[in-house]
Amino acid sequence: MKIKIIVCISAFILCVSPIFSAYANGTSRYTEHIIRTAEEDKAQSLAEKQIMVGTENGMELDRAVSRAEAVTLAMRTFDVDTKNSASESFSDVPESHWAHSSISYARANDWINGTGDNKFEPERTVSGAEMCKILLAARGDSNITHENAVQTALTSGLFSTEDDLAIASKTELRRGDAAALCNNALSINTIAEFSVPTFAWNIKNLMPDNKNYCFSPYSIKLALAMLANGAHGSSQKEILDALGIDDLQTFNEQTKRRLSEYEKSDATVEVSDAIWLNETYAGYGTFTDAFKNTIAEYYNGEAKTAGKEHIINDINSWVNKKTHEKIPTILSEKENNSLAYLVNALYFKDSWSEPFYEDSTKDDTFHTRDNKKKIIPFMHKIEQLKYYGDSHTQIVRLPYNDYQFSMYIAMSDGSKPLDSYIPKMTYRRVSLSVPKFKQEFGCNLIDMFEKLGIDSCLKPSGDFSPMLRGINEYYVSNALHKAYIDINEKGTEAAAVTAIVMEASSAMPVSLPIYIPFTADKPFSYFIYDENTHEILFLGEYAF
Repeated sequence: MKIKIIVCISAFILCVSPIFSAYANGTSRYTEHIIRTAEEDKAQSLAEKQIMVGTENGMELDRAVSRAEAVTLAMRTFDVDTKNSASESFSDVPESHWAHSSISYARANDWINGTGDNKFEPERTVSGAEMCKILLAARGDSNITHENAVQTALTSGLFSTEDDLAIASKTELRRGDAAALCNNALSINTIAEFSVPTFAWNIKNLMPDNKNYCFSPYSIKLALAMLANGAHGSSQKEILDALGIDDLQTFNEQTKRRLSEYEKSDATVEVSDAIWLNETYAGYGTFTDAFKNTIAEYYNGEAKTAGKEHIINDINSWVNKKTHEKIPTILSEKENNSLAYLVNALYFKDSWSEPFYEDSTKDDTFHTRDNKKKIIPFMHKIEQLKYYGDSHTQIVRLPYNDYQFSMYIAMSDGSKPLDSYIPKMTYRRVSLSVPKFKQEFGCNLIDMFEKLGIDSCLKPSGDFSPMLRGINEYYVSNALHKAYIDINEKGTEAAAVTAIVMEASSAMPVSLPIYIPFTADKPFSYFIYDENTHEILFLGEYAF
């Protein structure tokens, strides 16, 4: 009997061994595929920025990195200007060598040493630690040695994953490894400065403390900037003071450049502007040619017309299209008696630089502000991230795929302004748990405008002569805002619309603004920040 059992067990083992072996090999191949795909994406990103150049055989990610390639990659990563700078040559790097200028500059600035007898050996390979030293030196760090390069790279954020950290121990660096390090170096370089966006915080401080909210400071800013271009005297000054704009023409030109840059961005950032005239009330005033030209030139804005019967539907259809159907409507039919409408729509979509794995998302308890508990899905990952924490606040930065945009997430007791902590952030290893959620929010902005000092615009005494010509006095009768955001394992999709409604004083009765009490209290806040322009595209709070 025992012999039969042993024979059966042995047969079973012989049968399943190939299965386990195949599974193990399959898992290994799957892991290698994931790593290779990530390397290819990073190498492609560097190629688009003209940092890493391929050959007739492609990007050659498995080929070792030479010393000449290492200094050239660092030079291009940090866009180092070698004009009018001192340089020193090596005997084995003639002026005809393809990397002569990079190597000479690197030697003069102590990025990398020679190998003896005034030689550089440009084709010799570099180690992970050597590449760290070169990148940190190229960034401008001082007193970097082979002994402290890895530790400095770790604390400065040059490593973002365990796989990146393993690179440091390699005696022969691959091009795929170099692509990972250079991409991380680009991420570090984009957040050297944080500019306090005062207007965004001022609006945040007027948001409700009894519900979740999200809004787009940038959408509201552009809608108000269009209004400012159509205002004059104290009406214009109040708007510009609230926005923190010193020179409107300079802001217009900056906006034109930014909208052009967003069209070329790796992220999807679509900014749309339009102005509508209600033809039914055209006898009370029309847009001036100068105003229409300004909106078209600097805001890519369309000038449209429609009658009372169709204008609200036309505006809402435009909004629905521009927000990719995330915000179907912004105005109701009761607004069809107004003369003019200024509308901005903003749509954003981008992937995390390091996504959350869907298998790691688990339901857990969220403690609401009103001391209730609810079960919601939480996303999890461990990553090297910009972080700051003390007894009052924890704040972490999650970069998106191209590192131009980032989401900051903060839990704070509100004792200090949130932006005061951001300059203190340093790279740390963070075990991150973030709720996965979708959120929609809408509000009336009139009361907020008053609290921001925009007052005369809301009265018939407002001066909008640059915008509208006619026989009436004009004013802002309503201002509406809606926003949508979806935060998931892959990234973020968000949309917002701001509509400013104009009326002529004798065209229709004055509508009273809706009063909503607002205070600022933020146990869980987040905002999407453009690291290049220092604009906050979306800002919100999740507390219920």
